[in-house]
Amino acid sequence: MPDALRDPDSAPDPITREAVTRALGRCCRGESLQEDLAQMVYADLRRVATALLRREAPGHTLQATALVHEAWLRLVDTSMLDGEDREAARQRFLGFAVTAMRRILVEHARSRLRDKRGGDRAREPLGELAGPTVDDAQLLDLDAALQALAERRPRAARIAELRIYGGLSTAEAATNAGMSLTVAKTEWAVAQALLARWLRGVSPE
Repeated sequence: MPDALRDPDSAPDPITREAVTRALGRCCRGESLQEDLAQMVYADLRRVATALLRREAPGHTLQATALVHEAWLRLVDTSMLDGEDREAARQRFLGFAVTAMRRILVEHARSRLRDKRGGDRAREPLGELAGPTVDDAQLLDLDAALQALAERRPRAARIAELRIYGGLSTAEAATNAGMSLTVAKTEWAVAQALLARWLRGVSPE
């Protein structure tokens, strides 16, 4: 776990933690606070991730899996969820955190590449892009491919996002996305095939 996550100075204040927990509980009860909660999670993750990314070696994409799981501990007071299904609440929160990490990493990549000249380069296969040493340009390629996938197969794109950015297993991603394991495995296979094809430079039809 990154040391910065244990830094007391980086911890959210109790009011923020209480607000996140209350919003999460209300979301679990069906209230329409998804956007508010997503913004709370994004804001805190962005602050911590930005500090960590400044210290990362070039080409390293940050320990996103550790960060999204640690965010649950940092931002949710489970003692306030007594009336809720805690696992359902955790899954909902994790879904927001994974999407936030994708946004953060893509924003970071765009910022680093903004002043660089483009040029011809080889596209990396999906297996490499899902690993720990993705460079900024590859992250943007992956994000564009995921956006194209979301337009054609939203469920496959969601499973891919949860697996690639959140480090979830197929079974965990299935639970988070509300799919059966069989369906999730099928969607992940589709996602891998289409993303690999597009990342080799074959344009989506």
